[in-house]
Amino acid sequence: MTKANKDVLFLCQFFYPEHNTSATLPFDTAKYLCDKGLSVSALVGYPKEYAFGSEVKSHEIVNGVEINRIKYLQLNRSGKIGRLINYFSFTIHSFLNLKRIKNNRAVIVYSNPPVLPIVPIIAKKIYGTKIVFVAYDIYPEVAFASHSLSEKGVISRTMRVINHYLYKNADCVIALTEEMKRFLLDTRKELTPDRIITIPNWAHEKEYKCTSEAYERFGYDERHFIVSYFGNMGICQDVETMMKAAECLKNDERIRFLIVGHGSKKNYIHNWIKEKDLKNVQL
Repeated sequence: MTKANKDVLFLCQFFYPEHNTSATLPFDTAKYLCDKGLSVSALVGYPKEYAFGSEVKSHEIVNGVEINRIKYLQLNRSGKIGRLINYFSFTIHSFLNLKRIKNNRAVIVYSNPPVLPIVPIIAKKIYGTKIVFVAYDIYPEVAFASHSLSEKGVISRTMRVINHYLYKNADCVIALTEEMKRFLLDTRKELTPDRIITIPNWAHEKEYKCTSEAYERFGYDERHFIVSYFGNMGICQDVETMMKAAECLKNDERIRFLIVGHGSKKNYIHNWIKEKDLKNVQL
């Protein structure tokens, strides 16, 4: 066990400057901890799908947060095979950078990708680094519910083994809701109530006022009732219900739909709009 001289390291696939929720929430948390006087670093994936602008650096300091980015194999995430390859590729490359965790008192690791927690588990065994696990999703159950994985498959068995050691070794588990907390306590027998807390996701409460320029950009005006969806469009999101509603209301001039985000179903939504000629939907 080594003596740590840094406070906390964030280990996650998505981070600044990526603009999806899985990136902005960890980065916001990292900035907050940095503002409170902690030394904060991040070991994250190199941006590809969710970043704007020019190429970013492999290492930089942003708002006091030291960011180290890992290049890994990034295939199309719309298919199960591509997604799994991305998961394991990032996890393997994170393991190859294990020494970056060495001098940190704690590592904050996220549930996406679901095999990633194996890295801090090993770091704790070698370096004594504390583990804070943020459960955005509950694997493998969410994969079973979305029919992404078979309950008897090799990947499922691997996840169960990782879960056993994760919930046994985690110093703190963060659940997003009280329902998630109760589910984890009921199903993860290695987890004790004193090591899990509920911290819901948040949003910045800055008030925005719609301008005439914004209305013009999307072809709306103040008479329209705008149904908005902002967020992930993945396999677990029921975008079909929203699109059926848009289809039913396609001839109602008063109602418009605005959809913003990313995910494996984005092309599916785009094709639906095109095939059904939904002029009332902006994607």
